[in-house]
Amino acid sequence: MFFRQRLAKEATLSYLLGCGSCAVGVAVDPVAGDEDWFIEEAARQNVKITHVFDTHVHADHYSETENYSNFLTRHAKENQF
Repeated sequence: MFFRQRLAKEATLSYLLGCGSCAVGVAVDPVAGDEDWFIEEAARQNVKITHVFDTHVHADHYSETENYSNFLTRHAKENQF
């Protein structure tokens, strides 16, 4: 199992967690502009991001879950990931 935390410039936190032996990762509370970080971290851990979750939504958390889901789907198709 692994857990990575990212502090966004807006002072919100995003996370990538998963299981290397299962090759599966999950993006939690993603923030706009951090797509490359998630892809790079997933590659470092040798996992595929299979799910994207928001744990909460409020005024200072800019939810990007839907956009991330679309981005990751396109990335997976283009890279056979």
